[in-house]
Amino acid sequence: MARPLESSAWFCVRTQPKHEQIAAAHLTRIPDIEVFNPKLRIRKPTRRGAVWFVEALFPGYLFARFNWNRDSQGVRGTPGVSTLVSFGPNVPIVPDGVVEALRSQFDKSEAHEVPEQFQCGDTVTIAGGAFHGLQATVLRVMSAKDRIQVLLDILGGTQRVEFSTGQVTPVDSNAQAQVARTPFGLKK
Repeated sequence: MARPLESSAWFCVRTQPKHEQIAAAHLTRIPDIEVFNPKLRIRKPTRRGAVWFVEALFPGYLFARFNWNRDSQGVRGTPGVSTLVSFGPNVPIVPDGVVEALRSQFDKSEAHEVPEQFQCGDTVTIAGGAFHGLQATVLRVMSAKDRIQVLLDILGGTQRVEFSTGQVTPVDSNAQAQVARTPFGLKK
């Protein structure tokens, strides 16, 4: 697409590795530049139990709305920014509708929480404690207690064990399949 000469448009900005938040913070300080840096809140297993992490929806990229002729050099020189996405001499403009559709899926902090919904038959990973890293199958969801019962293969046999939902995380393949069923991989 052609570069806009006199008006603002959305462009894709490539950031330095793991610097999306830093680049976004610096870009928002520049007058007449609007930034959209979508993030996901995801629970992951750690040795101390399941912990919430915030990750970029598009690692290494964010969106910025600015006037190309006036602001492109300043954007390139912003701390945390690596370059502007281009294909040779062509710089793609991200349509307003795409950014607005993405924004409708996020809260004011530009974050979207990936929900954890356990169902019977799901495979989960135990996070923390003596069973850290083991996988188990959900037998029963006890939502009133915020607990689940799982079938765990230990010591040469299977045992029914109860865990708090905060002590388990879905196996990635189940979580990814659930997220992939919606536009942009997000749920409202």
